Amino acid sequence: MIPRRTVQCILQAKAIEDSAAAASDGSPPTCAWVKAQTSITARLELQAPMYPPWQPPPLPAVTLQQLIPKRECVKKEERPTASQAFQSQVQAAARQLAVDYRKMCGEGGPTDPQQAAAKRKQLVFELNRNGQYLALKEQLKAGVLRIVKEQYHKSGGMGKDEMQAS
Repeated sequence: MIPRRTVQCILQAKAIEDSAAAASDGSPPTCAWVKAQTSITARLELQAPMYPPWQPPPLPAVTLQQLIPKRECVKKEERPTASQAFQSQVQAAARQLAVDYRKMCGEGGPTDPQQAAAKRKQLVFELNRNGQYLALKEQLKAGVLRIVKEQYHKSGGMGKDEMQAS
């Protein structure tokens, strides 16, 4: 059975203008349909629909997954905390001091405690003389300040002015 569609249209007719009335009066003629306050209604019943029913579009030849390749998940590298960075600075400084001490004393090092104390004094003198001690001290001081800022910033125990002053 074919579904029936009903189409209703309201037609408004336009009256044929009377040229004689327009010429003599000067005003536009009035429409006879409007004057009579009437309208025409037409109802059409069709055997088949005017438009075919909606059908989904065909599937594309290439899918979205084929166009955009899968990517592997990349984990963000965690930045080391201030204490971890300080720990690595201290280890690097200790290695450098050990290298300097070995250069000064040799591989075996002094066996006598008095001789070891004299070599240690000489190492400290050399570190002060060439500025390595000051550079090491400033480097470690900066690391300690980062630790303090990180700890107090999280807890809120230090004001903004105090953070900037340090």
